[in-house]
Amino acid sequence: LNGLYLVILYKMEWRDTRKIINAMAMWMKGIKEVDFIEFANRVVSNFLLNEVRPELRKEIQKHKRAGGRIVMLSASLNYVCDPIGESLGFDHIICSSLKLDNDEFTGKPDGQLCFGKEKLVRLEQFYQVIESNPDNDYYYADSFSDVYVMRKVGYPVAVDPDRHLKRHSKHKGWRVL
Repeated sequence: LNGLYLVILYKMEWRDTRKIINAMAMWMKGIKEVDFIEFANRVVSNFLLNEVRPELRKEIQKHKRAGGRIVMLSASLNYVCDPIGESLGFDHIICSSLKLDNDEFTGKPDGQLCFGKEKLVRLEQFYQVIESNPDNDYYYADSFSDVYVMRKVGYPVAVDPDRHLKRHSKHKGWRVL
């Protein structure tokens, strides 16, 4: 019920999204990492990978054939992102992680959660490491919270965007799928 409540707050934009995400991270407190890895692998293989649209797989292959680097930049936890990225052939994964204490989650993030402006910070750090810039890169997003990164790359694409991102993308002339 608490999860449903937080989702409603998020969808209706009645609470700061960062507070919602931090509240959800607290649900992990006391859960053993090994148990969550098993759970996440089942969810990814039985549900999430089945939801990946064929168009996305084609888009990934198009970029790979063109020599592109495929990078996942996500607010989700590494336990979900890693198996998805591996299955889809991503080259790099940048995502959120949680602190552990004695192989149990503390309910606190390990650093900043990869969300909103933090995504841009992480992307800029990534570009420093690879000694490149985002001018020729594509970025696919569905949420207005990704607009910071979308403004930075050469080719932002809104995919099944929320209403704010859809409106903003149309105003900016960004591609909308």
